[in-house]
Amino acid sequence: MATRNIVPRADGEGKLGTTAKKWGEVHAGSATITGAVSAGSVASTGAVSAGSVTTAGAVSAGSVTTTGAVSAGSVKATGAVSAAGITTRQNSTAYAVDDVAFSASIPGKLVLVCTTAGTTAASEPDMSGAAAGGTVTDGTVVWTYTPFGTLSREITPAFNKRDVITTSGTYTAPVTGWYRITAKGGGGGGAGGGAYSSQRLSGAGGGEGGTTIAYEYITTGDSIPVVIGAGGSGGTATYGSSDATDGGNSTVTVNGTTYTGGGGTHGISGSSNGGGGSGTIIGAPGGIGEMTSTTYYAFGGNGGGQGGGNANSPLGKNGGGGQGGSSGPSDTAGGAGGAGFVWFEYFDGSLNP
Repeated sequence: MATRNIVPRADGEGKLGTTAKKWGEVHAGSATITGAVSAGSVASTGAVSAGSVTTAGAVSAGSVTTTGAVSAGSVKATGAVSAAGITTRQNSTAYAVDDVAFSASIPGKLVLVCTTAGTTAASEPDMSGAAAGGTVTDGTVVWTYTPFGTLSREITPAFNKRDVITTSGTYTAPVTGWYRITAKGGGGGGAGGGAYSSQRLSGAGGGEGGTTIAYEYITTGDSIPVVIGAGGSGGTATYGSSDATDGGNSTVTVNGTTYTGGGGTHGISGSSNGGGGSGTIIGAPGGIGEMTSTTYYAFGGNGGGQGGGNANSPLGKNGGGGQGGSSGPSDTAGGAGGAGFVWFEYFDGSLNP
């Protein structure tokens, strides 16, 4: 005779065990629960399906599927783990362009971004050579390995603190967690302006320093080398001046990777304006100077980027390129580019909300 089912008299009525007296173990092929699962641990060879799973111990199952939260000391599954806010790459599944997935086979700094829509293969392809910017074909899907924090739709942690570094040296990480790092190169110097006979040449502006933004997981106490790029010097107040200098590179090295905000290049009197420095955001170029054969001034080109120098305030700010000098009876030197900087932004849980 087959074992009888245990059925309550009414839906939702009754309990198996109490808070004071618990069953020692429960063995089942599968457990389907519409409410919460709360236990020291959950172990199952079949599926665990629940509104939420909360456990201080381990959750070990063939698969865990929940529309709510998964909170546990650890989660171990030989099948899929699917929960609100967690998406792992799935076999034989359709993906659209810009879909994002995670895989345990690639470094934690990278995610998979779908750049060719299609359906994944029946098993995960070899991803041992994963590197930022590389691709892997997965069935008819093409994934691009993308650094965390550079997605078209931003996925970034919250930050409530910013440390601004303006002097080369070593930065010591104050907390453990994700950091957003910004490196800005120094601005190029603006060329000087001058007159020769009846000709007037103004100086072209220097280019703004480039900006590189990166995300890194850093541990409290880590020492991080930082180099701050100096602003380029302005050219002398001379006809055809070309002695302005380029801005310096700003660099920061974290977890073996060096990030660089390139320095802007300098302007040349009557010739060319300075170019913006390299980075994930290219610096703005300097303004083009003027030339005139009249007795009027030829005004210098603007410095690249916000905060570039001008005749009254010749020093650029925050990596902006220097403004070129004007020409005429009162020839002027070019403005110096602003020095670069490095920012570290992070979340400090000790700060009051």
